[in-house]
Amino acid sequence: MKKVFIYIAIFASVIGLFAACDASDNDVTSEPVVASDPITVTFSNVTETSFDVTLAPQGKAAYYSYLVDQSDVAETLDSLTLYEVGYKSLAKGTFKYADKNTVTFTVSDLTPNTTYQVYAVSSSETGVPSSVAVAAVTTIDNTDPWVSDSKVNADSTLKITFSEAVKAGSGKLKARIYALNVWSGAKYDGYDSVYVDVSKAVISGDAATVRFDIPSGAYYTVDVPAGAFTDTKGNPCEAMESYFYYSSGMHVHGIYGIMDTKDFTMGDFAYDTLSTSSAKNYIEINVPAEGVDLGGMDKSKTIMEKIENGSVSTTYSDLVYSTYWGLTINEDAYYAMIKMAAVPVNGDKVTVTVPKDTFEDYFGNPNAEWTGSFVYENAAGASVPAAGNSSVQLKPNAFNSPGILKTREIPVADSMR
Repeated sequence: MKKVFIYIAIFASVIGLFAACDASDNDVTSEPVVASDPITVTFSNVTETSFDVTLAPQGKAAYYSYLVDQSDVAETLDSLTLYEVGYKSLAKGTFKYADKNTVTFTVSDLTPNTTYQVYAVSSSETGVPSSVAVAAVTTIDNTDPWVSDSKVNADSTLKITFSEAVKAGSGKLKARIYALNVWSGAKYDGYDSVYVDVSKAVISGDAATVRFDIPSGAYYTVDVPAGAFTDTKGNPCEAMESYFYYSSGMHVHGIYGIMDTKDFTMGDFAYDTLSTSSAKNYIEINVPAEGVDLGGMDKSKTIMEKIENGSVSTTYSDLVYSTYWGLTINEDAYYAMIKMAAVPVNGDKVTVTVPKDTFEDYFGNPNAEWTGSFVYENAAGASVPAAGNSSVQLKPNAFNSPGILKTREIPVADSMR
């Protein structure tokens, strides 16, 4: 009950309580005051959005009234106020017993799986209302829950909101990971997929919160299989397939998330390649861990190279992508190849500094500033690492190919359905 009581005097509740009397001191005659018999409330034809209600006074009455309210719990109402239709409610009305001693009518435009209270009262011909009869009815629920919204929380979990309260069903949620920094410039291919069993979801009402193991900077979409979640009546959720696509900008259909970027650290020099290079002024810088692919470079960045020979120190600088540096990103391993501005001689100490944000990986994460050094030695067929440095060998990856730096986009989201 909304607790908003508005008195609306529809008609007088008391009919002929006293007979007319004359002005003399004669005895006053009156009809005895008799309370009305009870009234019953029954339901039929209950659907998702309507039900039929039958009101049946159990004895002769003058009028009988009712009201309908959406509530899980019945309230205590005043019989006289109810009889006079004095409460604000979802639906209400009064019937004259002489016209209809029993009435059945339909209450419609209701919400599925929702409880409604129906209150009724009748009045005797002397105008005394009966006690309030109340009965509850719950509309049925045959509608499958569907995804209405999704968003990434501050802790990088994904919150999926449904059209109604849900609980875990069965199956696995699939997250497809997308690389922003793809060399095609307009195609957002699924890079990899991860799965989370629905039993791992934290559910509260109509929302399910899930954590996926997604790389920093990545975009991802989530597929929900049919039956992964059910409503409280056991109706399974609809299946939803989600995906990114490019059409005059980035678009997404369904459930998606975007991870914040995070700086990655370049690794050590890859010394073994110097011995096989026809030109001995190329160096390679590894990336320290699997899963980080160099996907692009900022051509405006300047790389510093310092060559020390005894007390003589010479510093060179040029753009990362120039006739001096000739930088490439190797297609078979996690490293970048740099052509040095000058060829060192044996015994020279070479120090190279790569500025922050020179490179991006496939997910748009920039490199942190990096400085590394080694002692150049070509006579033995390979360079000699400086103390503390070591070569890092990482497995090849098919996605390791030169990319195009692009502005990170917030995709235009299609309708959830």
